[in-house]
Amino acid sequence: MVTFYQERVTEELTVSISQPVYNNSDYTNTSSLVGVAGIDVPIKTLKNLSPFEDIGPNGYAFIINNNGFLILHPGLQKQLSYLSGPPHIDLLDVEEDTEIMTLIRDGMITGKSETVQIPGKIRIDDHHHIPHNEIQFSYTPIPNTPYSLGLVNLKNSDHMVVQKPETLKKITLNISLTLLAPWEYCKNQLPGTDIDQLMKLQASMKDKKKKCNDNLIQGLLWSQGWTRQLLQKWQLDHSQDFFSRSVFTRFGLSRFFPNSVKPDVARWRDPWHNPALRRGEVNKGVSVIPHPKGAYISAPVTIKKDKSQVLAGVVGVNFTASALRHHFLEHIKDSEWLNQEDYLLLLLDDGGLIVTANRKEFFGVTLQGRFIGDLPIPILNNLKDSGVYKMDIVVDRQALCEQKKLIESSAGLRSHHVPNIFTLVINLLIEVFSWTEYLRYLIYSGVLAVLAPSVDAWTEWGITQIGGLEDCTKERAVYYFGDMHSLPNTMKCTNASDKIPFWAHRLPNTNALLVAIEMNPNFPECGVFSDLPSIHAQRVEEVESCAYQARFRKRPASQAACNATVGDGGCNRCPQQIEISVVLLLLMLAFSTGSVNSIYHNN
Repeated sequence: MVTFYQERVTEELTVSISQPVYNNSDYTNTSSLVGVAGIDVPIKTLKNLSPFEDIGPNGYAFIINNNGFLILHPGLQKQLSYLSGPPHIDLLDVEEDTEIMTLIRDGMITGKSETVQIPGKIRIDDHHHIPHNEIQFSYTPIPNTPYSLGLVNLKNSDHMVVQKPETLKKITLNISLTLLAPWEYCKNQLPGTDIDQLMKLQASMKDKKKKCNDNLIQGLLWSQGWTRQLLQKWQLDHSQDFFSRSVFTRFGLSRFFPNSVKPDVARWRDPWHNPALRRGEVNKGVSVIPHPKGAYISAPVTIKKDKSQVLAGVVGVNFTASALRHHFLEHIKDSEWLNQEDYLLLLLDDGGLIVTANRKEFFGVTLQGRFIGDLPIPILNNLKDSGVYKMDIVVDRQALCEQKKLIESSAGLRSHHVPNIFTLVINLLIEVFSWTEYLRYLIYSGVLAVLAPSVDAWTEWGITQIGGLEDCTKERAVYYFGDMHSLPNTMKCTNASDKIPFWAHRLPNTNALLVAIEMNPNFPECGVFSDLPSIHAQRVEEVESCAYQARFRKRPASQAACNATVGDGGCNRCPQQIEISVVLLLLMLAFSTGSVNSIYHNN
């Protein structure tokens, strides 16, 4: 048996694997149970067994059980300090809930083996998804278990063998201004601090007894070679226009300058948590990642292999907001038809975030890094309606929210009341009726439990509430580029007699969009806001549990009367079960009503 939980001491997601042990001695005709042997395996250990160096920064492995719930997935998260039971997150809760993904999920539940290539969206971060037509899903059942293993990668995410094994000893790692991904390059070498990890890795590479991942080591040393000249050039040429320069490689080697930005670079040192690397594998041009202090602009480094371009890494510069705005204005000055004084000029990314603008503020709202839907103009509605942007609603069933305060009734003085004989008789009848109702409920629930027991385990486990937080469901909007690349249009403001013209144009080979709105600084406030959903997550107060449970699950054989999900409250019960429940309910109501009537007549 395999049980998924969160270890209370280390707070790591863990799988507990157990097997019964029987006494099969020759002198006895029966097998008696001796005990159960088991072992706890951290999810991180299972992740390290996947061929992550082969599948690229957008690839990953996952495991689901025969009911579609996740055992291993990069989207599976710890919710609170620890879980009091399995979280039971469905595959479609972290992947796109589409018809084709539902077919893949059903195929994994039924034990099929298949490789399919489907269109979908690649998640870069919480606010950015990129449509892609060549996402490859491969899945197969795990022998002797009720689980199925899935592997996701992009079509051209090929593996690179970049160096021969005999040349490993000739190269040593340069520790200066370098970070490594928290990967197990050599066996039993746990990730530590950056310098300690590099020192231990160098020693492990020279030790013949150490078993290292040759593919990772080869890629690491090769990355060390081609990034050395970049680091030397950065040390000789540094400008106040940017915070830092950095290079992130596919094999987990990161280099940067200056040393003061090391904490920021460390957040992206794992390629599977690096939005620049994820973008670099999909977009072959320049990628822009805006933030409140500026923007990180990067470009991929690719190697040609078998008529395709394979990602080796990304090189980027983290510009300051002032430098971005200065260069933006200098570029606008070269335009003959555009007078920037009469326009609000916005440079947006593919998620609707402002990269830079020709003004610092717009009616008191700071523009740098701001979501376009937060501005007091309806420009986002017009961009979406015209097809420049598209929108998806993402539901997060693993979110945390502030615990709702319980409404407690306050006690106070009560007046004294002496009951009469009529009140005593009425109270007695109510008490008898209450016990009759309770008896009816016991009989009804007992019979119903035998005929139609519920096996929906996700409702049987609770989440331990710690620190005033509780598990909840949140939803947010994600915007991405549509099919329209360029258009002129108008938008309506209540404080303007005529509609306000604007222009939008996608910049080629980038994820940037230029928007020009004919609004000079003296223009009155528009008076119309965007009514589209925000990218900021909001708590969902009402969750349609029956709609969530209406998914195919491979129930135990003894309960497989029909091919449907069993939910609480009869959400997805079989027609036969519903008919039996109705009949039982009518019988119990008749029984309870007859009992009360007989008691009433006797009295």
